[in-house]
Amino acid sequence: MILFPIEHQNKIVKKTPFVWILIFIISMISIQTLPKVIQDERTLSALHQEYEKQFYLEAQFYRKYLKETGKNVDFYAIKKTLEWEETTLPLSFEFEDSVLWLLSQKDIAFQETLQRKPAFSSASDYTQWKQNHQDLKNKKKKLFLWNYGFVPSFPRMSGIFTSLFLHGHIFHLFINLFFLWFLGRFIEERYGSANFLLLFFLGGFLSILFHSLTTPFKETPLLGASGAVSALLGAYLVSNFRNKVKLFYFIFPAWFGSFYVSTVTLVIFWGLSQMAGIIESLSSFPISNIGFQAHLGGFLGGILITRLFIDAPLKLKNIEFISHAEKEAFQGGLKFFHAHCTRLALEHFNKALNINPFHPVTQLMVLHLSLKLGQFSPLPSFLRSMVHTIEETYGIRKLALVYERKIATLSYNTPLESSTYLKLANFYQSCKKHELTAYVYMEFLKYYPHSRYSKDIHTRCSKLFKKYFSTSPLEEEFINLIEKYKKEVPYEKEAA
Repeated sequence: MILFPIEHQNKIVKKTPFVWILIFIISMISIQTLPKVIQDERTLSALHQEYEKQFYLEAQFYRKYLKETGKNVDFYAIKKTLEWEETTLPLSFEFEDSVLWLLSQKDIAFQETLQRKPAFSSASDYTQWKQNHQDLKNKKKKLFLWNYGFVPSFPRMSGIFTSLFLHGHIFHLFINLFFLWFLGRFIEERYGSANFLLLFFLGGFLSILFHSLTTPFKETPLLGASGAVSALLGAYLVSNFRNKVKLFYFIFPAWFGSFYVSTVTLVIFWGLSQMAGIIESLSSFPISNIGFQAHLGGFLGGILITRLFIDAPLKLKNIEFISHAEKEAFQGGLKFFHAHCTRLALEHFNKALNINPFHPVTQLMVLHLSLKLGQFSPLPSFLRSMVHTIEETYGIRKLALVYERKIATLSYNTPLESSTYLKLANFYQSCKKHELTAYVYMEFLKYYPHSRYSKDIHTRCSKLFKKYFSTSPLEEEFINLIEKYKKEVPYEKEAA
């Protein structure tokens, strides 16, 4: 059965250039270096056969080490496990020696003891093992994998960065690029390009660090962007934990389809598979050669980076509430807003607005979410109240910004007070935003054609169009507006 995610519940509408740039760079580097990686893997296999004597000596050292420490190995139980899992022994010498060598590679205390001359080894054997060990190490250092991959037992700082762009085979590359595409576009749209790159590279570094700390003597080079992609998954869980993901399934030979699961469910299943892989890698005879520890480290790093540096919630210490109920409703709205649950967030903010209809931040959140849903026709009383509180609390500069980005985009008949239009027009004119100035003047003439200021506004508007908008489509709308009200009522007439 094949199962993989194909769609987010929240559709991605913005462009995500850095995801595609990163995909292109990783794919080009990985494809060009793949022949070298494959050649080095063959060379490593040949080196292991050439230095088989060294591995045999390590097995004998470990046998004596176990006898000194009083530890026992149940060879019969290990053999039954191998028969059940149909595992092939990694070395060509005797079964017990193979078991001892493999166990010795996982025994950190033994490996630390082996770095100095232990009491359980003869001088000649230890000298031979040391020489072979140094020769093998020198030959491995010349390999491309040892210079550009990351090997926990021979760490290189350059390998921390370059290992993210190398892959062991085409399928490994395809899987990582697919999840980079699926998760990366959401993260870049949600948090921006800079934060996306921070998550990818810092998350990749943390994944490698976690892997090297948990497997310090591992000599298998770590390759691939899966640790960094796991960091993106951690960020995805933080930002999208209340929403769903669409999964595609294919069951051989012809059953396929799609269904939705929650993000938390998807991450739980992924986490269980990673924990199973970690447990298997720590067993006596690990079959898989996947860096599950790196995946887990990247995932935890992604959560920490997102919570500490990126997805910090709105601070409430400077926001005053008239009651505990209003604060509780507002905090509930924030929680759902950060989880991208727009409708639930709007319900909570509306609840807070019913308690205190003059709270400027709540008003802005209600207006923003309502416009996002496209199901909002603001009442003049609500809009005027919001504009009044913003002006009183933050001043005309903040009001002008809100009007430009939110209110001016409304396609409904929502008149503001005449004095507000005049203040906004004067502010935009001082900032030399002529198009916005003309737009506000036209809104004034549209809703207050009988005002004593209408004639003066008409004159100002005419000068603006004559000077700056001789070819603007607004000019025709302005002329039609003026002609209409000239016929209906003269400008000198005062409104009742």
